[in-house]
Amino acid sequence: MSRRTHVYAAVVLLLAGAIVVLYAGPKLVGYLLRRGRAGRGSTRPAAMPVVGEPSAPVGGLSGRWVVHSGRIGRGGRFRVAVRFRNVGRQTLALQEFSLAPVEVEVLDADDRPVPAASELDASRRRKIGWQAIAPDGSLTLWVGPGPDAPAAAANLEIAAKRWVLAPGRYRLRGRYTSRHFTAPEPELKHFGARLWSGRIELPPVEIEVTGAGREGASRPTTRRAAD
Repeated sequence: MSRRTHVYAAVVLLLAGAIVVLYAGPKLVGYLLRRGRAGRGSTRPAAMPVVGEPSAPVGGLSGRWVVHSGRIGRGGRFRVAVRFRNVGRQTLALQEFSLAPVEVEVLDADDRPVPAASELDASRRRKIGWQAIAPDGSLTLWVGPGPDAPAAAANLEIAAKRWVLAPGRYRLRGRYTSRHFTAPEPELKHFGARLWSGRIELPPVEIEVTGAGREGASRPTTRRAAD
């Protein structure tokens, strides 16, 4: 086969490839885009945490609400924590309890208190340890069931109280209190820590129960702030 024949064959192949791309390319791209949109539509929405505003510092410690997902549907459950930040210059020791020492109110869209469906005996609360928080450090404490806890009839549980909330928008407001407890002095000295006691007023955070399925549309209802 001559060199001219080789060149002619190469030109024919290039022209054939160009024709295929010209006519089949847009259809292929459209098919891939449609598959991409369908895939995204079938993906479960990610649970977006809702983080409240930080409180005024008390004894060098600030706190804020953290809700694992601020919007749930039928069968869902709010996972609520308090995130503390040490804004002082000394390591703080924060007590941990079997029932978080949190007083909380749930308000409906008209700012009316929503009574809890049930409440545990707060006298069962006992100290189970303490956590050290270094200066500019943070600590997140779950004040109800954590993110891996199974679903239950109550869709909101904080400390000793449980609520069964109907679809609608709500606000959580409350305070965290730790008083009259002590930690082993040698351990505090070892960490150079001061045992924190006081009362932190937690700024309100918004949550919502929808009529949708368990996932709902997990979108935040308040500003997601950084630590």
